[in-house]
Amino acid sequence: MSASLHSPLPSANGYGSKSVALVPTNNVTTKDGVTVRARIDPTLTVEDVVKQLCLNLKIKDPPVMFALRDEMDDLVTNDNLRKKIKTKLNLKYAHQLDL
Repeated sequence: MSASLHSPLPSANGYGSKSVALVPTNNVTTKDGVTVRARIDPTLTVEDVVKQLCLNLKIKDPPVMFALRDEMDDLVTNDNLRKKIKTKLNLKYAHQLDL
């Protein structure tokens, strides 16, 4: 199963989407053990990534109930998301309560 995530928002300069040569692909594993490959745009916020994952995985719970963590269980934040995407770290997608 593949999930492709793209930014629906214009770039900060207001002149359209920022061009990204190649968007790295990360594995994202749900708490149920389902792993999907996700092409995550590094210009997205964590909130946008979580919303897109909910849509692509057809999860009915509100996105605010979910968070991303890396393999070491470190919380993925807006400050470290870009680095984790570029290094193609495997990510975990789970309910906030499970973290």
